[in-house]
Amino acid sequence: MNIKALLKKHYQIGRITDIRKTVYGSGNTFIVMTEADSFIVKFNNKEYEIELYNLVQRLLKRVRINHPRVIKLTSGDLIGPDGIVMFEYIKGETLEQFNKNIEIKALKYISKYNQELKNVNIDHIELKVISDWDRIRSLDYICSGVPKRIIDIKIYKEWKEVLLHGIEILNNNKNYINKLPKQLIHSDLGADNFIILDEEIHAIIDFSPDIKNELCPLSHFIYWNYMWCNEKLEKRVIDQYFENYYSNFDTERINKDLYFLLLQASIFRVLGPLFEISKSENPDYRRLNKRIDLIRWIKNELVCETI
Repeated sequence: MNIKALLKKHYQIGRITDIRKTVYGSGNTFIVMTEADSFIVKFNNKEYEIELYNLVQRLLKRVRINHPRVIKLTSGDLIGPDGIVMFEYIKGETLEQFNKNIEIKALKYISKYNQELKNVNIDHIELKVISDWDRIRSLDYICSGVPKRIIDIKIYKEWKEVLLHGIEILNNNKNYINKLPKQLIHSDLGADNFIILDEEIHAIIDFSPDIKNELCPLSHFIYWNYMWCNEKLEKRVIDQYFENYYSNFDTERINKDLYFLLLQASIFRVLGPLFEISKSENPDYRRLNKRIDLIRWIKNELVCETI
């Protein structure tokens, strides 16, 4: 695919001087530099996501929350051939891991971000199901469709037991989880999806939409920014994330809501790569070892202590 040719054909951005892959993020994300400006280019085959993103970006801009603006093609469309999408470039840097100071600022930013996303009417939002990653967003699918799929996958018996027990816990509490208030969320808030400028949170990027409880983004944030980066995990630290998230709001807080959603997030983070690897000619599941360990810890140290 000739990215430069696509850009010259469909955008009016002047002479392109360089195109390079971003340091973090997916492999289909590029920085495009011209004589006058810089842009971010991604490839996304989900047009409905880009349309939703465009709506959200305009809403958040009104309350001074930065989301990169979508640059329209010369045709006026948001997305071009081969799924090419261009965004404005926002100055700052992405980090692989936060220090404590920035992490607390990120939690407060997520909290404010979620409050604003509550203003988006979700009644007419339909998130299409195209891939396994889309299917496993659904708690109903995890509970009813996944167990029979993983029976024939050749992973360690003990891994299957951990997964199936975690799914059983979710299934037993499915009605409770499904009754939690829902809203539009960003479902993938790792450190590399924040733009940092002058030690402050300057923007959130790579919007991954879902319709779930506002604690779902917090659960993924904890997963990537605490659990993935530390060997020794503590319940009190998980609870501190919860408190910091709600520090600006006087609201009733139920920790077990977060624990259930953290279990669901950890199972999601296993199932996605598990199904991908299972389709390869010589599947190698070893990189899932830590992800299975995290399900086990959440299940034993958080969830089973509260039910």
